[in-house]
Amino acid sequence: MPRSTGSRTGSVSAAAMFFCSASTRGCVVRPASRAASWAPICSKRKRYGELAISPVYRSFAVGFDGPDFLNLVVGCATEQSPGEINGEIEIIHRMVGRERGEEKFSSRSLDIDLLLYDDQVIDSPPLRIPRSDILEYAFVLRPLAELAPGIKHPVTGRTLADHWADFDQASQPLVPVADIL
Repeated sequence: MPRSTGSRTGSVSAAAMFFCSASTRGCVVRPASRAASWAPICSKRKRYGELAISPVYRSFAVGFDGPDFLNLVVGCATEQSPGEINGEIEIIHRMVGRERGEEKFSSRSLDIDLLLYDDQVIDSPPLRIPRSDILEYAFVLRPLAELAPGIKHPVTGRTLADHWADFDQASQPLVPVADIL
């Protein structure tokens, strides 16, 4: 996982973790089209340099009846602020036709959230870092803990690996998916 090189001054990089989720609607039959769902994320590799990418997991829809989701976490080092990163996320959402204002628990083509930004705690809408989803959903916590097991949650002070070990994993089953990126 790319790591921070210090404080946010000058050209210093910060470590950022993104959660990405895509609906499997229309993508289940053809793996090539499923991989196309991630194309906007892959296109950002040039901007963000080396990306650390977790395994991909299939999960059931949570909070509504709908198609399964494919979930992963991406980590990178960046010189962008959390607000600038959030702007980039919204650009990607628009690229795939995602409309803000959709119901919270509904199917969507793509969902990207900034989970962590170094050890910062930010509660200034639309930014909420760390995302509460980290400790609530297996489809966020497992790939995050696998990607960065030793990173400490900025609020609890516990490692992500410890949180995953204590999570009720049977309550939210995940299925590993073959590499699609």
